[in-house]
Amino acid sequence: MNTSIQEKNRTKILEAAEKVLQDIGRDELSIRKVADKAGVQAPTIYRIFEDKQGLLNSLAEQGFKRYMATELPSSSKSLVDDLRIGWDFHVKFGAKNPDLYEIMYGDVYAGQFTPAARIAHKGFTDLLLKLDDADLLCVSKKEAMFVAFSTASGAVRSILSLPDFSEVETYSQNLRETMVQSIIKK
Repeated sequence: MNTSIQEKNRTKILEAAEKVLQDIGRDELSIRKVADKAGVQAPTIYRIFEDKQGLLNSLAEQGFKRYMATELPSSSKSLVDDLRIGWDFHVKFGAKNPDLYEIMYGDVYAGQFTPAARIAHKGFTDLLLKLDDADLLCVSKKEAMFVAFSTASGAVRSILSLPDFSEVETYSQNLRETMVQSIIKK
C-alpha cells in the first residue's frame, strides 16, 4: 500500500478511535466500531496496528504527545521545582484524560510499559538522573522513581475513583510535597 495512503488511513483511524473511545469507553471499543466510524475495512486497521492493543497504544501515545505539546509548562530554574512540575503534569494529564491514562497504565499485570507510558517514564527518569547528578536525592534513583511514580499514579487513581476529592487541589499538592520531602535532601 502507498505510504501516503497508509498514513492518511492511520490518521483517519486514530481520529475515529478517539471519537469511539470518548463516546463509549475503552471496554466497548472494538475494531469493527472503529472501522465503521473511520469508513475503512477492519483488515486495514489490522495491517496498520496489528491488533486492538496496537491501536489503543498508538491512540494513547498520540493523545499523550498532543497533551504534552499543549500543556507541559516550561521548566523552572530549580531541578526540585521541575520535579514538582513533572509530577503535577502527570496527575493533571491522568485526571483530564482518564480513558487515555487507563490505556497507558491500566493493564498492570502486563509487566511492560505502553509506548506512551515509556515517554512519561523517560521524562521522570531523566529528571531523577539530573537530581541524582546534582546530589539532591536522599534515596537511590530506583527508590526515587518508585516513590515519584507511585504517588503520581496513586493521586490519579484517587482523583478518578473518589470524585469528592477531585476538586480539592491541596490534597494533590500535599501528596506531591510528601513525595518531594521523602526523596530530596533537606
